[in-house]
Amino acid sequence: MKKGKTWISVIGVVLLLVILVGLGSAMWRSHAREKRATDTLARAEALLSENKPIEALALLRRALPRDSDAFTEKKAALEIQAHLHMRNVPRLLHLYDRHPHLFLPHEEAALFACRALLQTGNKEPFHILRNSWKGRETDSGAWLALDVDALLVEGKRDAALAMLSEKRPDDEAETVRLIRLALLNAPDHLEEAWSYLEEASLLAPTNSDIRLFRGQILEQLGKPAAARVEYVAAHLAEPDNPRVRDQLAEFYRRQGNPNLALATWEAGLSPTAPGYLWLKAMFWSRMVKPLERDWTKATYPEERLTPLLVWLGHLPDTSLWDEETFYQVPDRTLFLSTRQELFWIRVVDHLARNQETQALLLLERNPFKARSWNPEMEEALVATLRFRKWGAFPREPKGDLTAGNSHPLFRQLIREDAEPSPELTALLQSPEAFSALFLAGGWLEAALHLHRMPEIPSGFPDWVSYGLTQAIRYNRSTEEALAFAQRQPQSPALTVLTGELLLSENRIDQGMARLADVAKAPTEAGFRAAWLTTMVHLDQGQPDKARQALENHPGLLKSLTGRELMARIAIAENKPEEATRLYTEVLTESTEAKVWLARQAYVAKRWEEARRLTTELNAQFPDSLQFRANLAAIADAEAKATQEVAP
Repeated sequence: MKKGKTWISVIGVVLLLVILVGLGSAMWRSHAREKRATDTLARAEALLSENKPIEALALLRRALPRDSDAFTEKKAALEIQAHLHMRNVPRLLHLYDRHPHLFLPHEEAALFACRALLQTGNKEPFHILRNSWKGRETDSGAWLALDVDALLVEGKRDAALAMLSEKRPDDEAETVRLIRLALLNAPDHLEEAWSYLEEASLLAPTNSDIRLFRGQILEQLGKPAAARVEYVAAHLAEPDNPRVRDQLAEFYRRQGNPNLALATWEAGLSPTAPGYLWLKAMFWSRMVKPLERDWTKATYPEERLTPLLVWLGHLPDTSLWDEETFYQVPDRTLFLSTRQELFWIRVVDHLARNQETQALLLLERNPFKARSWNPEMEEALVATLRFRKWGAFPREPKGDLTAGNSHPLFRQLIREDAEPSPELTALLQSPEAFSALFLAGGWLEAALHLHRMPEIPSGFPDWVSYGLTQAIRYNRSTEEALAFAQRQPQSPALTVLTGELLLSENRIDQGMARLADVAKAPTEAGFRAAWLTTMVHLDQGQPDKARQALENHPGLLKSLTGRELMARIAIAENKPEEATRLYTEVLTESTEAKVWLARQAYVAKRWEEARRLTTELNAQFPDSLQFRANLAAIADAEAKATQEVAP
């Protein structure tokens, strides 16, 4: 009996030891897990302090799902900081929905969430969050802008004007007040809006919003050169602001320079760039000029557009659309109704597949018609599709679509009373019709995607083969462009372009022989041929032959370009005084002249003249780093010269 009790005691001790070991192990695992979580938070916080939100979020995702409330709160707070840095609206709204109290002590996050709630129509949570900050604001300008915008969203214009009626004591809030007053006056009173912006610019000369608004007004007034200065200045004031970058790129697009717009969008791509910047770059890469990027390896931002970006990035270069895989994209219906990129991709894809009825139906039901990226091309496409289907053009007038700067093809297609010429009819009935339309619209890659005829018939307008040659040159290679050009019937313009392509391939004799055929003709082609011939002789150190080539074309000789060339010839002949005289004669018209004369003034230590000319150049080209560097060099050289002569 005693022996049995001993065994029971032993078993009890063993069990107790097992339990104690188990408890100790559990406590150790809990401690280890807690330490891991704490270390993760610390590393994520350190990454955020180094402006690395992507890496911080990657770390936070590794955190264990079943942690204490305190850890969950700390993790959410860090996620708020990361997504705020990335301006990720959907994720911030999600975090606000789950942890609204975490936005109460964080003013920047609260401001961002308030604006997102306002823009998405969530009125009640907007007012709750806004009211929680009443009396605690430190960024008075941002809150003023938000309060005014909230009144405008509710249609309370008079109340918004009343809020803006009194001057604000600090410059930041006063700047915001003036900008909002300009905004409210802009639609009908541009002069008054401009005066508000002028006053605001005195308080904040580098404020990007002021610059953007001034650019929009100047653009509306038909002053694109002055508008460009404002848009570029806004971008230079905030080079890392994707909204400002997008505004500059959109300005370039509206001005008919999609290549420069694409370059502007691409320069801003990063893992933290907003999805719309990626989507625009990807779209225009397929419509205008392919970017040298592997989209399948890109690191996209985490937001609602991400699945669409991944889908588009994985499409083959030869394909624009895949209905089966697109069906798997979340929010696809929303994207189709809100993203104009998808509209145009589908139009081009239908045309590439010879689905003309579907393309016409899509164009006629275009939900983006009021803000079309290319209304002229859109109308021309509709007219062409109807002509190919029914053999007749629409006869309704199209208003300002027949503007003087429109491509000749668009003017012919939408003219009210003209019958189509034989050339136009032949083109529109051919397999090359849609390629020509996108070529006329400047969408070169789309034109090449729709290009079908290896040899363009002589009965087509001359610009078709010329434009396709240029598109192949820019988007493929000079060699391919040259091979294509040499297969086509030669017009004067194409002959000159062929000569230019030969020159770029260092086939100088052949290129010059092509140019000689046209160089004396009093035409645009002759003008360019004479200019190219003159430039080649200058590059080869033959100023006498350059002068002869220039004088052989009176039209070029008398033009501003010709007078600049004459000054270059004088420089090549080591006659700087003559070059200075020639450039001085065209100073008010010629950028080249200002550059030369500014340089001469700098060398001669005429600091005031050098500074004045360089300042004019810097104002004309605000995005040029060279002119800004030149201004600094002038200031340094002047200061050094002053010190040298000081007693």
